[in-house]
Amino acid sequence: MPALFSDFHLNDKLLKSIEDTGFTHCTPIQEQALKITLNGNDLFAQSQTGTGKTAAFLISIFENIHRSEYKEQALVLVPTRELAVQIEAEARLLSTHLGYNIVALFGGVGYDQQEDALRGSVDLVVGTPGRIIDLSNRGILKLKDFTMAVIDEADRMFDMGFVGDIRKILSRTPKKESRQTMLFSATLDYSVKRLAEEYMFEPFEITISPETKTVSAINQILYHVNGQDKFRLLMGMVERYNQPRMIIFSNTKRMCEELAARLRSNNIKADFLTGDLPQKRRQRIVDQFKLHEIPVLIATDVAARGIHIDDLELVINYDIPQHSENYVHRIGRTARAGKTGTAITFACDHFVEFLQPVEEFIGFKIPSMVACDEDFAEDLSSGRNWKKMLSAPTTKSKQGERKKKEQNDRNNYNQNKQHRKEKDHSHREKSSERDNNYREHSVKESPRHETRQEEPRVQSSMNSQSSESKRRVYDGNPAKDRVVLRKIEHRLELDSSDKSEVFNAPSRNPYDRSRRPDAKTERDDKRKRDQKGKNRPEPAKSGPNQSRSPKDSKGRGPKQNSPQNPVKKDGGKKVPQKSAPAKAVEVAKPKGIAGKIKAFFGK
Repeated sequence: MPALFSDFHLNDKLLKSIEDTGFTHCTPIQEQALKITLNGNDLFAQSQTGTGKTAAFLISIFENIHRSEYKEQALVLVPTRELAVQIEAEARLLSTHLGYNIVALFGGVGYDQQEDALRGSVDLVVGTPGRIIDLSNRGILKLKDFTMAVIDEADRMFDMGFVGDIRKILSRTPKKESRQTMLFSATLDYSVKRLAEEYMFEPFEITISPETKTVSAINQILYHVNGQDKFRLLMGMVERYNQPRMIIFSNTKRMCEELAARLRSNNIKADFLTGDLPQKRRQRIVDQFKLHEIPVLIATDVAARGIHIDDLELVINYDIPQHSENYVHRIGRTARAGKTGTAITFACDHFVEFLQPVEEFIGFKIPSMVACDEDFAEDLSSGRNWKKMLSAPTTKSKQGERKKKEQNDRNNYNQNKQHRKEKDHSHREKSSERDNNYREHSVKESPRHETRQEEPRVQSSMNSQSSESKRRVYDGNPAKDRVVLRKIEHRLELDSSDKSEVFNAPSRNPYDRSRRPDAKTERDDKRKRDQKGKNRPEPAKSGPNQSRSPKDSKGRGPKQNSPQNPVKKDGGKKVPQKSAPAKAVEVAKPKGIAGKIKAFFGK
């Protein structure tokens, strides 16, 4: 016979809250867990989905907080936002008469509301690892104050890549000797056990029914069907069972959207739940499903855990899951808390390869059958584009709402436009009024204007026009004119520097040809210099007793008939004469007026 909650000597307020939820007897996991955790010991438990492990660690947390003489705080880590919201709701039910402050932290929503909730006294925090680390880095959430930590769905968190985040969070909490840690998982894994050994202090291990992976109260059925006929078979199952609520699981987000659109076109109210949806919309869909407003929910594996629906009797696997563990969590949404349920799986040619790993994981073959004509139903959406069906409104009320919203947006736009026009007009009036005041003030203070009023106006028309032009009041922008004057002064400075004899600065205007050097004349001068260098003879080699021959005024070598080195021809033989004493080289006489002036100043 299962134990009663009153057998564990819980406080009266907690027992009253448990009785209000309708529970009096413990499940096997709750009975074994409470014996360990109420004494402050660490726990590592493996239990099936839907056996009551959430209530097990919540009751332990509330009772330990009530018994402690000091301020105790507890932290619960979960893999998904839906599971965080679900545990928060259950915690509020179990603490109805205790008055504890419970906060759920998850991504997809703003920080302001969650930060405000953490500024006061908090007893229990339920959240996803990412948001908890963000608030801890900001200094809003102080993890060193949490003396109790719970890791729920540990295997799922490892699959989603939260291992590093879990280690970081636990390292910021008190040491494992001063912290009570509880770890719950539906399946065992080596990485989970290693985490338990590293961050738990002498934990007790509990295993509930490890030989059966699925609950025996679930009626499991497998249909072999062609991929083209899957939706017609789905319509047949929906009509046959006619359940008020059911969950249909698919492997891809695109297929979830397609199924929701096609079911709506067949006059079945349905909605889809995927990880891409904003958190507010996801929560609204879950709430509507719980309140029977949406009878059919299509979801990916993100909704396989954390959605606790009372009296859910039918789960359909439209696709066989690619991971065997997800099959257990999918069908675990039904037959919860000792109730019965049905799980139907479609095995098509595309996903049938994953059937054998699933059957090996659960330990038995799923009863299968081939779909016959009686199992199929008519599909009104065949041949239609499901994307257009998904975007099209389903009812006239939605069309009216859309038109009303468009009209409101149009009215708001027109109002804003009119407001901008009025604002610009008022601004123009103010600026013109300011200019008029400036003109009047300048005219009153001008002495020239006063003297001219006293003089008699006996002038010609031309003189009157010139006087009016002289008396014209300044009507410009002073700031803009100052910038123009600065540019003009800078231009004048550049012009004066360009005309300087010391340094001829290049023109700032690349198109100003007056200051740009003539490329053609420059090339001609260079060509002439190169030609002179080629025609110049090589200098004669001078020996130790020889002196270099002097050059003429033009820089050329000595002439052959020069008097310094006479040569006589005798029978074709060159007979050099005796060298005469060297005379002073005569400087060539300057030619022209410029040469004469240079020679004069040189003397």
